[in-house]
Amino acid sequence: MNSVEPAFDADRERGTDKLVRDTLARLAPHGCAVEPRGTDFVVSEVPSACERDHLGARRLLACGAALSITRTVLRMFGHDLEVVFPDDPGRPDEVAVLRQVGTRPPTRIEWDRYVALERMRRTEPDHLTPAGRAVLDALAAPCDWPGVAVSVVDDVTLVVTSGVTRRDQVLAGAAAHTVRLDAAVAGLDTAFVALTAPDPPRLTAELRALARPHALVRVGYEIPVNGGKRR
Repeated sequence: MNSVEPAFDADRERGTDKLVRDTLARLAPHGCAVEPRGTDFVVSEVPSACERDHLGARRLLACGAALSITRTVLRMFGHDLEVVFPDDPGRPDEVAVLRQVGTRPPTRIEWDRYVALERMRRTEPDHLTPAGRAVLDALAAPCDWPGVAVSVVDDVTLVVTSGVTRRDQVLAGAAAHTVRLDAAVAGLDTAFVALTAPDPPRLTAELRALARPHALVRVGYEIPVNGGKRR
């Protein structure tokens, strides 16, 4: 895949923290926080006393989405990154760290994902018309988060599966968000459904046996309500 030289000068590092913060403030889901620590960016869950998420599954999926957003932004600065999952009893809320391990120009798809960030809206469509099985197969194929599988359920639905640990849940959230970015690049609308029940409905026995399902991503073209225009 072709690489694109970052369009930033030698002083671009000074703007990295601000750009990450601004982007997350606009786009990141509730339940997580991302803070710089030296050259690292630390993703932490933020429990809320009023939320109905006692096991923290939704928070961990949200942390994964924040991880995907942060990676997308940092790649525009030419950072070559690795994901580390800390196990520090003194900092139990920290779920992932993006660590700079070198420099590497962003690829074309990484540029396209960055542009697509601004096209992803907080409100999600209620009704979608199918984009076609071939489109969903293409979105499911290139998952680049370790240990995660993305599979097609039906004409508008992808399922994100992985293991059962907190690390797996974070990675599933990151993979689901990246799938939504790739769909936005293709001009498609998406809706995210967290699967927090022990045995979520709508999944075949084959998919249940594959791994633990964590999320559904519904993909298609938004159907305008009452003849209105797409948002």
